Amino acid sequence: MPSGAGAAAPRSRAGLLLSIALLLFVGALFAAHPSADPDLPWHLRTGQLALERRSTLPFDPFSYSFEGAPWRYKDLLADVLLYLGSAAFGRFSIPLLRVAVTLLYAPLLGLALDRRDRRPLTLAVVVTVSLCGFGLSERPQLFGHLLFLALLALLDRAQRGLAEGDDTRGLLRALAPVVATQWLWVCLHRSGLIGLALGLAFPLRLSLARVFAVRAASERRSALTALLGPAVSRRALGAASLAAVAGVALACLNPSGLALFTSSFAVERSAMMRQYVTDFRPLGLVGYYRAFPAGAVLVVVAAIAGVARLALAAASAPSPRHPLHPRRARLAALLPPRPSLQLWHVALLAFTTAQLWSAARWLQFAALSAGLVLAHLASELTQLVEARGWPSRGRGLAKALAATLAAALATAIVGPSVDVSVAEDPRFYPIGAVAFAKEHGLAGRVATPLYYGGYALQQLWPDTRVLVDGRNDTVYPPEFVVRTIFEAEDAATFAAARAQDGAGWVLASNAPGRVTHRFLAADPAWMLVYWSDFAVVYASRAAHPELAPLQIDFLKDADAVLPQVIRALDAGVAPRRIHEQLQRMVATSPASVRAVGGLCLYYQRMGPSWWGRRDETMRALKAFAPEQPIVQALEREIAATR
Repeated sequence: MPSGAGAAAPRSRAGLLLSIALLLFVGALFAAHPSADPDLPWHLRTGQLALERRSTLPFDPFSYSFEGAPWRYKDLLADVLLYLGSAAFGRFSIPLLRVAVTLLYAPLLGLALDRRDRRPLTLAVVVTVSLCGFGLSERPQLFGHLLFLALLALLDRAQRGLAEGDDTRGLLRALAPVVATQWLWVCLHRSGLIGLALGLAFPLRLSLARVFAVRAASERRSALTALLGPAVSRRALGAASLAAVAGVALACLNPSGLALFTSSFAVERSAMMRQYVTDFRPLGLVGYYRAFPAGAVLVVVAAIAGVARLALAAASAPSPRHPLHPRRARLAALLPPRPSLQLWHVALLAFTTAQLWSAARWLQFAALSAGLVLAHLASELTQLVEARGWPSRGRGLAKALAATLAAALATAIVGPSVDVSVAEDPRFYPIGAVAFAKEHGLAGRVATPLYYGGYALQQLWPDTRVLVDGRNDTVYPPEFVVRTIFEAEDAATFAAARAQDGAGWVLASNAPGRVTHRFLAADPAWMLVYWSDFAVVYASRAAHPELAPLQIDFLKDADAVLPQVIRALDAGVAPRRIHEQLQRMVATSPASVRAVGGLCLYYQRMGPSWWGRRDETMRALKAFAPEQPIVQALEREIAATR
């Protein structure tokens, strides 16, 4: 065996192991935090019910507002897969899914490159940087992102395969994976429409490459030929066109049928919904930077580098009529032996980035498009390094440095959110409130805000049916969702809706800055029977008289606890009752500034005999929220009495 080959094998294995270690580390970072997606619970319940009933669930079984109404679209296959994972691995299913997806990104990205240019560590670094630009979701959309990257890679591979041969076996080998991936994507998530659009654009891409290759009659066309990729035969072009049509036809055979092509557009046409549903909000590049600074930088860097690379290729392309000019020859020396980046890669990045001004949900596709551009550029850079014979030790140090920097970037961006827990995040799920409802037999119809309906649906159905949940564009029309938003903010609208539907209790948000139904605390027809820092429960006095002893009646606003303590004491409410209710609030949210601060203020106002408890409570407050303005204000008031 040649000595060079013997030395290459250990280096290759070392690079592979280092890339796997990097991806496992990054996947663990993304996995190490509690589940927090408000839509995940109803996706899991949907998958479970579909299996139990052996049905595609054509009608809504979960809500009372649209019970029995057509459920036009659902990510049924993805929901079933998510549920099966949950049934098999419990709360570890989503963390394990994140790690698995992270590991899959690199080999899928590698499909876009020529086999000779696939470097595992390079791909792992590009994947790490790309993931820092958008993170990993906890819903069927995650499968869509994965298949988006897979389809881009398969289209690149298909063009190379079609250029190499147009026999029947070659055509099937190149195009069958593309059609299969499109179909799998539309079955898993409706973003598969993007895959169909990419498939329809593929023959156009091949046509341009063929036209400029066959008719390279000018310098400009000759330059474009190098940027459009290898040309294919007429037969291959026809096969690609048939495959594009077949992809659209096959897409109709999905669990939701033609509804795949019509859902979600109603939300995009509703200005109110576009502001309320995060995925549909206009974002732009500045908004992207505020949400994911690394992603915005990634997109800009990839765009600049991609355009510069294409400009260099165009400037150094040989003329069909004249010999290569010395200046162009020097430019051509800067290009790799096997060009990898094409014009369409940069065009795709420009398109997905432009869509950020339409909806935030495009940011993942923009980041992945940028990652594809960087993968091609990294491939070309590797070719140049190897062609110029850089010392292997230097290349090894460069790889180690790149892996270290990528791991450091992921740690800096994702690390602050790491919470080694697989539990559900109580800041996003009304866990305690739902447990209270179960314990005290609250069932029937419940009014919830949009983002709490999914969790209530998962935990309480079929005994309880929700007003609304995250299926805002597949079951509930936008005008209805907008009405529920107003119900949560306006007492008159709420009263009219409850008079019509008879809902007997309300699961409301109490998260700081996102309080809903706050007017109910002062409504004599309703009782505040459960309070936590993130969710509260109101019960109709007429429907649930048995809960009257649990009413937290000193609060007339569930958000403004401290002022309500002062108001209640000044109004002559029995101090013992206020104390008992505050202790219940602290028991449900021991790290709540509002609840613990209210208890501290109560002790302060009750006089010196209570100040020992006051000081103990203040120490607890300062332990978990020393910088909060409420805590600092309490400190000043306490200091004034010493």
